[in-house]
Amino acid sequence: MRIFRGFVIITLLIVCTLQAISETSTPIVNEGLAREWCDTHIIANPEGIWEYPSDETKVLIRQSDISRYRYDIVVIDTPDTRIMPGQIIGYLQSTADPGQFEMLVSRTGALGKSDMSKCAAKLSRGGNTMAVKGRKIKFSLNTRWLLSNFWRALRVDFKDPLDDLPCGLIRIYPQPDTKGPDYL
Repeated sequence: MRIFRGFVIITLLIVCTLQAISETSTPIVNEGLAREWCDTHIIANPEGIWEYPSDETKVLIRQSDISRYRYDIVVIDTPDTRIMPGQIIGYLQSTADPGQFEMLVSRTGALGKSDMSKCAAKLSRGGNTMAVKGRKIKFSLNTRWLLSNFWRALRVDFKDPLDDLPCGLIRIYPQPDTKGPDYL
């Protein structure tokens, strides 16, 4: 009787483990599979299919297996041949503000070197866009003290209006419901 009970327990553990592995090991490598994943899961606010309009890369943001406050960024379509569909290129980490996230993205440079860069991501009120702001280093050298008094009065500044435009992601699927609930 004890041997039979032990056999049943071990069999159940093996079946449960194989089922869990089969559910998490299905790679999402295209937009069709990503839409299917979105349709079959209860998704949180940042989850869904997003596009980087600057380089036409489509990604799926989904909850990570590591933590419920972390979301993996999985590539589903990109013109960059160095990145394979299904590859996790970064993550979003929740913060105290439900609309703001810490974002870590792997970038591959021209020489093939990859580095990780952290930035801040802010979800818009409607949930259709996510603005991303990276770290910036500003360095200025005031050389006016080297010049005579006349040239110290002259000041030239260059401001590019394109620097003020937000960059980030646009939600493709599912579109957030901006209406309230429908009551009958």
